Amino acid sequence: MVYSIFIFLLLLILLRYSRLTQIEGVSRWAMIFGYCIKVLVGLYFLFIYSEFYGSGMLTADAGDFMREGKLLNDVFYSSPIHYFKFLTGWNYSHQEVLTHLGDMNHWDVGAQSILNYNRNILRFHSVIHFISFGDPVIHMLVLSFISLLGIKHMVIGVKGISNIYSNFIFWIFLLAPSVIFWGSSVLKEPLMLLGIGLFIRGAFANDPKKKKWILIVLGTFFMLGFKPYVFIAMIPALLFVGIYRIIPKYKLVSAFTIMLAFVSLPILILSEQRDALLKKVARKQADFKNIGTGGLITGQEGSKYYFLPEVFEDLSITEDTVRILRPVNARVIDYGGLADPYDVTLYPDHEALSVYFYRQRSSGYFDITQLDGSIGQLFQIAPEALSNALLRPYPTDGGSWLRIPAMIEIWAVLLFLAIAIYRRRKFSEKERVIFVALVLFTICLSLIIGWTTPVLGALVRYRVPVIVSLLIMGVMLLRTRNLVDQQELNPGQ
Repeated sequence: MVYSIFIFLLLLILLRYSRLTQIEGVSRWAMIFGYCIKVLVGLYFLFIYSEFYGSGMLTADAGDFMREGKLLNDVFYSSPIHYFKFLTGWNYSHQEVLTHLGDMNHWDVGAQSILNYNRNILRFHSVIHFISFGDPVIHMLVLSFISLLGIKHMVIGVKGISNIYSNFIFWIFLLAPSVIFWGSSVLKEPLMLLGIGLFIRGAFANDPKKKKWILIVLGTFFMLGFKPYVFIAMIPALLFVGIYRIIPKYKLVSAFTIMLAFVSLPILILSEQRDALLKKVARKQADFKNIGTGGLITGQEGSKYYFLPEVFEDLSITEDTVRILRPVNARVIDYGGLADPYDVTLYPDHEALSVYFYRQRSSGYFDITQLDGSIGQLFQIAPEALSNALLRPYPTDGGSWLRIPAMIEIWAVLLFLAIAIYRRRKFSEKERVIFVALVLFTICLSLIIGWTTPVLGALVRYRVPVIVSLLIMGVMLLRTRNLVDQQELNPGQ
């Protein structure tokens, strides 16, 4: 406790006196107060994931990342060379992974993974373990500080395309419920927010050109390293902006049309790669649905058995093993892989099975259309995906009471955007392009989330960048009473 307080005070001193944490138009005390709020929310996050979801110990992804980060950190004390290989991703073998990281579940995520970004959060936590000595509060303090830096860069970038005071922008982004909750966690979101903030500042702020490119590259690095699907959703928007800049006339329509062609042609031409990608997405969704509906997955080598909760009465389940009591139906799944599942019947004389995953049906599960791996179906269910990603939770949805703040947040953000549209200001040409790019990004990311995510808790967490994008659009649009529209002052800009 004393050591945690020491680290907390050290970071407060850094906020008070370092120029790296300063935002023009936002007082240092606001930054300090904002960080204190984030720390309180971070402590609440640890409480929720320890007491509400766990039994006094950090559980789910938060607990797994902490535990496996410590396993990676332990490698340093037995073999520093192997530790630095794992830390940098340089020239390590599969056998070395089995020798040192065999107890990890998140280092290798199977053939269905498009990009394995779990390793990077494990690497990050392994480094923090050198100073935290296993205390999750220290990890939370560091990650909350990092996400605050992300918000700082976000504010600097956005204030150049808005006529709202910097202080107001700062508090809007800081206090958005999902942004402050997940951004004060020990998960990947704080590092993702830093990446988004760096990218936004590089793209929008009036910094020197060299600095802008450095910020954009760093932001891209963090997004690809911790949440690559966020950057993937940016690609159509980036193409649109790039094409707009070189088109001589009819710029908006032409840029949008050419961007669609650039995105569509690879999908049509590279049919083999497209089908492989769609199969991965469909299998990822199927595994997510299995977890959401609850059940039991055994953990022996090779294919795994999946049992629905309805057959639990035919099983003897302990913390580590499962035994068959009566003939029972199961499904053989290639968890993390791409082989098609198939049904089998198991009998009481079957050997004991080890428990890999065991959970009752998630109270926040909601049904979504099962993907069949076809491109046509993705377009067909796009309205369902968008409504799930942008409007849920609904009042009639299940889930814990934690869905209430998420429901209030998304409707409040949409109301804020509607008010901003009603009180909109005139845009410069540059601002108009940025706004269209934000709309494209929001739609693309919402589709990715809506197509694949059938659990409210995960949906709300994955939606954090969507909330940020919607807030930026609202802040851009809003014409305030106390500020004169910059476009009216400088019509030539």
